[in-house]
Amino acid sequence: MIMVIKLIAVKNKTFLLLGYETGTVTISHVESPSEPKAEPPSRLETCLEPVTCLDFHEDTTTGIYGSAGSFLFTFSIDDAGRIFPKLSTGIANPGASSVRIHPGGVYVAVGGWDNKLRIFSWKAMRPLAVIDFHLGSIQGLGFIRRNTDCEGPVLLVAGSRDGRISLWDLYNDK
Repeated sequence: MIMVIKLIAVKNKTFLLLGYETGTVTISHVESPSEPKAEPPSRLETCLEPVTCLDFHEDTTTGIYGSAGSFLFTFSIDDAGRIFPKLSTGIANPGASSVRIHPGGVYVAVGGWDNKLRIFSWKAMRPLAVIDFHLGSIQGLGFIRRNTDCEGPVLLVAGSRDGRISLWDLYNDK
């Protein structure tokens, strides 16, 4: 069963990333009527737990996914749309419910079933911070610009099962 879907672009081609209950992540080229048939989907099977969240950074053609287990997995996608494993990083408590990569590729935010918001450096996946604010699992993450003209600092938004939404100004130049 499909657990999570993400539409992405790599080198002006559109792909669909799918995370499954089996722990598998696949990528398929989204065809248009004028394009020839695509190759079978590329598969990544590094996880034994259901994939619960995933995100992709188009500038670096790398992504991340989390599961019901205690690991986060990063991957890269080549120009042909093949998916390759990169790193795996352990987290203290099992269950990642949401993940978002900063638009500038600086860090990645992970919302856990343990109510904690974890921040990792994007390139090395080093833990940078653990925020213990919410009383329920972090169900959604996003990044927004503080200013409406799409300039200035980016804020991290976290929504939790506790009904609260939090805004975080992380690692912005003052």
